[in-house]
Amino acid sequence: MENTIDLHTHTIKSDGTFTPNELLTLAEHEKLSILSITDHESVDAYYDINRDLFSGKIIPGIELRTSCFGVAIELLGYGFDIDKMKKTIQQYHYKNTEELDNYMLHLAYEQYSKKGVKLTPNFIEDFNNSVSPRLSKYIKSSIQQFPENEEFSKSIPEGKSFFRTCMTNPNHPLFLDLSPAFPTVKELINAIKEAGGIVSIPHIFQYKDYSEKILFHLLDNYDIDLIECYYSSFTPEQTAFLIEVCKKYNKHISGGSDFHGIVRPSVELGKGTDNNLRIPKEQIEVWVNTLNNIL
Repeated sequence: MENTIDLHTHTIKSDGTFTPNELLTLAEHEKLSILSITDHESVDAYYDINRDLFSGKIIPGIELRTSCFGVAIELLGYGFDIDKMKKTIQQYHYKNTEELDNYMLHLAYEQYSKKGVKLTPNFIEDFNNSVSPRLSKYIKSSIQQFPENEEFSKSIPEGKSFFRTCMTNPNHPLFLDLSPAFPTVKELINAIKEAGGIVSIPHIFQYKDYSEKILFHLLDNYDIDLIECYYSSFTPEQTAFLIEVCKKYNKHISGGSDFHGIVRPSVELGKGTDNNLRIPKEQIEVWVNTLNNIL
């Protein structure tokens, strides 16, 4: 089965490397029929797109950060009014990625210093002048550059996401409590709903040991509409598990690659990793066809 859907993608308006129009051109080349751009804390891509470049449906989307049990997590919003969502984002603690990153760096400097991690006095300013667009990679390299941090450096696993395995893992010595930087889960969901959108839980297994605890807490306590059952790093067993959860909780199924461009070369638009993305179109259309805001 050829996949024609990708509901989790990023552009240069957050941490991707494709412009919005380059992404649409690629989506047309890959013959996608349904696409969503889900930039972090931004809907700016939707003001830049040339709609003639893509013949399929475009579902307005966004990825917003919050926290649960002290773990930094994300939720996706779909099908909202773009102008309303833009105004809603401006009501958050931080109005753009740069401001949010700077506040997260302040939290990192404060909390890591208390743990005995050595960091340069110009830790925040150096990030703003660095060539690396990813905050987690910058923090990791900042720690590893000092011999005094040898014990902390030894705790960082090779070849794995520093953000997921260290920064947002409460059991790790380099864990950061980033909750002050984000709206609460309730605030975030209310924001999406007030803009006319629906809410999806993405890439739940990225949260490692806390994955199922977070999943069921969100489902049992909040107004969730979708679960991202199909994702680039999911095993068939994980996808099957989430589909069963959707049936039990009467939630709709969603899916996406989490395409970022050249910063994640193993993840391809509409294909995932090693062409593993197989999102059933009929299950997506069930809820897509109920949305009021489709481009």
